[in-house]
Amino acid sequence: MPKRSKLVLDFPLFFQLIVTLLSVYVLFDTGKSFDGVVALILGNVAVSLLLVVLRQRRVFTLYFCFLLFLALFHFGQLVLYVFGARVDTSIAYDLMDLYSNYDLQRTLLFCLVAFNVMNLSGMLLLPRRRKTPPPAAAKKEAQGLNDQKGRMVYQFGLVLFVVLFIPVLIYDMQMITSASQVGYLAKYTTNTGIFGDLEAYFSAAVLCMLVTAKSQNRPWKGVYYYALLRALVLMLLVGNRGNMLITAILYIYAKHWFIKPYTRKNWLSVGAICIGVVVLMPFIAFIRGKASELGFWEYLSTNNPVTQFLSEFGSTLVTPILSFQYVDSFGFLGGKSFLGALAVLVPFSSALFGGIKQFMSVGVLLNPYAPAVGALGGSVFAELYINFGWASLVLAALFGLGVAKISQALENGARGDHPFLSGMLLYLSYGVLLYVRGDFLDIVQAGKRVLYLCVVFYLFKNLMSRRDRSRLRGEEEEGSDGLEPNQSD
Repeated sequence: MPKRSKLVLDFPLFFQLIVTLLSVYVLFDTGKSFDGVVALILGNVAVSLLLVVLRQRRVFTLYFCFLLFLALFHFGQLVLYVFGARVDTSIAYDLMDLYSNYDLQRTLLFCLVAFNVMNLSGMLLLPRRRKTPPPAAAKKEAQGLNDQKGRMVYQFGLVLFVVLFIPVLIYDMQMITSASQVGYLAKYTTNTGIFGDLEAYFSAAVLCMLVTAKSQNRPWKGVYYYALLRALVLMLLVGNRGNMLITAILYIYAKHWFIKPYTRKNWLSVGAICIGVVVLMPFIAFIRGKASELGFWEYLSTNNPVTQFLSEFGSTLVTPILSFQYVDSFGFLGGKSFLGALAVLVPFSSALFGGIKQFMSVGVLLNPYAPAVGALGGSVFAELYINFGWASLVLAALFGLGVAKISQALENGARGDHPFLSGMLLYLSYGVLLYVRGDFLDIVQAGKRVLYLCVVFYLFKNLMSRRDRSRLRGEEEEGSDGLEPNQSD
């Protein structure tokens, strides 16, 4: 008989299998009601998130954040529906009024099954037991090698931070100045030139320093708090919420896993931060809209931040609904959006693959069919369905495995074995989390920047190695010169 501990650890995986099969069974239940489907979805998602926590015995992981974002952005308005709360139509679509129960139900069930399939496959890779520690001698030898790797990565991050500091500062001033004139549209209309291109690598410099600061006993608080403050300022003054919020989460993740973890003593502060995010996100949307003259306390006295939060973020479900309608009219894309995104990796892709690149953003493709033509967001579920329909559940399983693998590699990387890999995986995680309400293109672009950084790091490493060899050779020559007089005596 297996040990009791193994049975306990395997229980979440077994129960997630039952939950997944139940969601598939509901697809073929012809007597289901819409209210029953909504209740099933909310219960299913809550149970699945709990099972992930039980499986990995921790909450703040990349994998859990990804699933939580999936649930929030696609099922958020269902919470309002259950409690009879109104959707704030000033900042979101009221999907329950816009679409029929048929459109909502078929879309919701696809999203639910895809969510369960992702989670079931991902949970297969979640760590179930801690590895036995290496022998003391091997651990000491590995520690020396890790210190050398960490020193190189920290120096790389520091040099990159210093080089990018002024260009990023210029970029921030351009965005803030433009936002003061045209508002949130500055995000899309401001031409920041090369400064905008360089700004995309700023978080990589910060992450490389954070993942190695503890092992190298190097300062990190100044860089950490500056990066968080910068993200907050850009969110408030420019309205750039999604990009900056995800970046801030990655900074906090790096601090938690690689420097100083949050413990039960910090639960109150962590809870306060989560409440602050729930309040701040809709407030930023509010002040960049028509009622921007109201202050923060006036906003709280006249609005419900929780309702607005679920209204706006939950309206991401509109993109999967539009993908179903698009397929009804024009058929499946057959992988064109994935190929279009991958085409950006090829030089001169606009000239060579212009025809396929027009499909690389599902949000842009579906935008003309949105209830109000505007900046329609993407959705991982929408991109899966619009390409292959229900057959895309295979891709959902593979993607769940991929996210779990990255999450597991980051947890293992906290030991300091591969610091540069940890930094780059964290940097790539930006695209992974953004893909929840974005496009596969976000992951590809993040991966493309990782490739560039790998090349630059390789050149930096060789340059530093040559410098160290030259310095060592110079010290040896000095030592030999100092011995010559004694030898002659």
